Amino acid sequence: MSSIRLRRAYVHAKARMLLAEFGIVCPPVDIESIIQQKGIALKYHLIEDLPYPVTFKIRDRFIISVNPTNPGRDRWSMAHEFAHIELGHFDLGVDTVKQDNLTDNERYILDREADLFARDILMPKLWVYNQIRTRFNEKALRAEYVHQLAEIFGVSRQAMSIRLSEIGVAQSI
Repeated sequence: MSSIRLRRAYVHAKARMLLAEFGIVCPPVDIESIIQQKGIALKYHLIEDLPYPVTFKIRDRFIISVNPTNPGRDRWSMAHEFAHIELGHFDLGVDTVKQDNLTDNERYILDREADLFARDILMPKLWVYNQIRTRFNEKALRAEYVHQLAEIFGVSRQAMSIRLSEIGVAQSI
């Protein structure tokens, strides 16, 4: 498995293609609907010892289970877990439920790809720019706007802050 490499361009293209496939052109992205239309079961669990989302495959069907105790992260968690399926991570023979054969570096790369996918499907760069241009003065983007943008995109404030930083419009926030 040591041949795993971070595929930024592929991940970005995959997210763009899914948005086009479902005709989604503005926020917020209904990630729950996309997941279900792809034939993936979406469940919720309240298991104290399992505060994070999990994805597993039973027979030929994937199931994503999210712990709903952190509402601000639910949609991100769904998109992240969906990414593992869409990006073919399970096709690599990865099954962390039965046995985890990944190195720390391989696990990091697959999780990073899933995070990039979640970011690109929930907060495409162009959409973020467009929202800033139409709603705010980009040169005067202030901290209180982060909350408004997070609500528009249906993500946590932390996720939006990171995205704004990544695209270079939040250096002063």
